[in-house]
Formats: sequence, C-alpha cells, structure tokens
Amino acid sequence: GYTVLYSIRNKLYKHLISLDIDFHNKHQVGDITSVIMNDVETIYSLIAQGFIYLISDVMTVAAIMTALFILNLRLAFTLLITVPIIIYSTKLIGKLLRKAQKDVRQNIAQLTSGVEQNLSGIKTVKSFSGELAQSSKVSELSEKTRNAQIKAVAISALHFPIMDLAGAMGMALILWQGGLLLTQNIITLGVLMAAVTYAGKIFGPLMDLSQIYTTYQTAGASLDRVNTFLENKQEVDFPAEGEESGENYDIAIKNLKFAYDEDTIILENLDLEIEQGSRIGIIGKSGAGKSTFIKVLGRQYNPDSGEILIGGVPYQNYGKNEFKEILQILPQDTYLFPLSIWENITYGMEDKTLADVEDLIRKLELEDFFAKFENGLETEVGEEGKTLSGGQQQAVAIARAMIRDPQILILDEAASNLDSQIERKIYQYIKTDWAEKTLIIVTHRVTSLDLTDTIYEVRDKGIFEIDRAEIELAGWDRISS
Repeated sequence: GYTVLYSIRNKLYKHLISLDIDFHNKHQVGDITSVIMNDVETIYSLIAQGFIYLISDVMTVAAIMTALFILNLRLAFTLLITVPIIIYSTKLIGKLLRKAQKDVRQNIAQLTSGVEQNLSGIKTVKSFSGELAQSSKVSELSEKTRNAQIKAVAISALHFPIMDLAGAMGMALILWQGGLLLTQNIITLGVLMAAVTYAGKIFGPLMDLSQIYTTYQTAGASLDRVNTFLENKQEVDFPAEGEESGENYDIAIKNLKFAYDEDTIILENLDLEIEQGSRIGIIGKSGAGKSTFIKVLGRQYNPDSGEILIGGVPYQNYGKNEFKEILQILPQDTYLFPLSIWENITYGMEDKTLADVEDLIRKLELEDFFAKFENGLETEVGEEGKTLSGGQQQAVAIARAMIRDPQILILDEAASNLDSQIERKIYQYIKTDWAEKTLIIVTHRVTSLDLTDTIYEVRDKGIFEIDRAEIELAGWDRISS
C-alpha cells in the first residue's frame, strides 16, 4: 500500500513540476498541494483497506452461495432476491457519494489555498489590519468544507441501515420459504437451520463488498482530480537530444506572433535582430506585452507562428539543459528557498561550491554587502527569503543567475528594488567582464538604461527601436505608466 502511495505521489509531483508556467499560473498552490497530499492519501485508503478484503469477501460469498445451492435450490434463489436491492442501493449511494466527495475535495483545496495565501501574505494582512477580514474568509471556507463533509457522511451513513434491512429481509424470506418447505416435508429441520446459518453469515461479507464500493466512489472523486492534473500536457517541449549551439549567440526573431487566445493577440509580425554582446533595453507601458515577449523568448510560452533563432539554430531545437546554459531569465518576483544565501545562489548546480560564490561576490565587489549579514553567505534566509529585504533578495537572485554564466541574461524588472550603488556595481561587472555576453533589461527605471546600447519600446503588438532623446522628449510617463 505505502509503495503504491509513494509511486502515485512521486509520479504526480514529477509531472506537475514538469508542466509549463502557464499551468501553474492558472492553478492555486493550495489546490495543487491538496491533490498531492489529500487526494493521493484517499486513493491509498482504498488500496490499503478495500482491496485487502475484496478477494476474501468474494470467495466467502461464493462459497456460501455454492453451499446453499447444494443444500436447496429454492432457498438459494430466495436469498438472491435481496441481491438487486443491495446492488441498486449501493450504486445509487455510491453515485451520490462520489459527487459529494468531489465537493469535499474542492472545498478542502479552496480552504488550503486560502490558508496558504493568508500566511504567505501575513505582512500585508498585518500592515492593513486585515486579520479580522482574513479570519472571516477562512472561517467561511472552513464552514463550507464542514457542510460538504457532513453531507458526504450523511449519504455514506444511509448505506448501513439499507444493508441491515436487506439482511433482515433475506433472513425473513429464508424462514418463510424454509418453513413452507419444512411443512411439506421437502426439507428437514437440519437443512432449514443450516440455510438460516448460511444466510446469517453471507450478509457480513456482502456488507463489506458494498462498503468497498462506496469507498471506491469516495476515492473515485480523488482519482478524478488526480487524473485531471495528469491529463495536462507540457506544451513547451524540449527535445531529448538537442542541437549544439552555433558559432555565436546572435538572436534573430522573424515574423513572431503570440496570442493568449483568438481575441487576445499580444505580439504580431514582430521582427528583431540582437547581435551577441549587445546591451538591450526594453520599455513600454504596463500591459503592452514586455513580459510576454520575454517569456516567449525564454521558451516559457510557444509562439503561435514565426521563428526565433539563437546562433542560427531554431531555439526549440535546443535541449533543455543546453537552452538554460545559453539563456537565463531573472523575473521581478524573486523566490528564495529556506536555505543559506550561498545555497540559494548555487541552487540546482551541484558542481558549484561556497568558494565559487565567494569568487563571484569578489568580482562583483559586493563583499561588504554580504558581510553585513550575521553569518555572511552562510546566513539562512528563511521561508521565501522573508528575513531579507526586497533589494537583498534581488541581489541574491541576480548572483544566482550570473553564477550560471549564461550567454544571454534577461533581467525582467529584476533590479527594481536594488540600491542604486549595488545596481551600478553589478552593471559595471557586466560591462567589463561580460563584454561577449548579451544583456537584455526590461525596466521602468531610467538609471537601468544607462548600460544599454539600444532601446526598444513594446507597443501596438510590435517592438520598435526608440531614441534616448525621444524618451526624454516624450516624457518618462509615456513608457512607465
């Protein structure tokens, strides 16, 4: 049982983390967590409790019915009259229970999501005195979950009196028919007593089998949710064996189109060429499509049409590891794991050590910055990096991207919270030591554009080169609002 539980949970988790960003944007963390933990556990309960008794109960029922048929055909068929009642009532209750349990699972998922969101945003909750409002919200979700559970238990409870009634009916029919046969001297008293004994023994395993079916319906609701997640396919697919990179890392984008749906076209007829070693700034109003463009470039989304070449190679031909070695995107929203600073910087890179991190920090001239922490690079950052400020988190995240030494680094508002002095040091290192590497900066900050050679504005579903003087003339509000 536990082996099956481990296997299902592992398979589900590996599948979920392999899915695209789009899937995770559409599903709440609490819902995913609930499926992995609660629904898989419910499926395990069916395997552990149900299937263990299934074979023995079936064999017991078969043996008793065989004995009854040998004893007397009329009494055996009399007992079988109750079977349709048992089957129909069990199927009806099972159908109702499956629907009720589906509601329970959905409510548990919503409750889990609500608690997770409130605890994740506890600083905001307390800053705006939202404790009462959030407590009320969780209480409401908890009450809905309780009501759904009570309904499911009430439906399940109907099973037992119906089975008891069927058992009593079967026993009464055996006594009635057996009595008639006894008065007609067709059977002896011993045969009647044996038939009554068999009838008394058969309803125990029949009830167990009926209970296994209702348990299956309970687990079936969870199985439906697990299967729904497993049916999601990875849209952005990397080949098992990708092509090797070309002689350079020039980017060529040709006639690119991307839409979230038929009515929401974000990018269309987009053409752009970026030579290796370029310093590119990307600006644009909120909602213009800057982040979407970066996500398509970073293979988080597939373009609907057009092509993107890196080093003359269609970028979808690169294997996953090869592509990540070439291009790294650093988003504005930083996530740090509850590890030390240096372990966060080397996350996913088993070949990197503390010494490698110290070497990078020296090159960035950020020794003083990290020395301020109580234990330096050994400082634990806490859950989601909550012990660090927003700027400190971004500094760690930038170091995490840079230690991977990609050929193309994309900063999507990734320095928005950085101290200007720290930002200048990082950009100075990129300017001098990363001369051969391509840097793309998506930003609303004027100072972040100082490092760039060429600036593009995303607007009207396309991307257009814009002069610095034009930015100053038009006013910064044009591209930052």
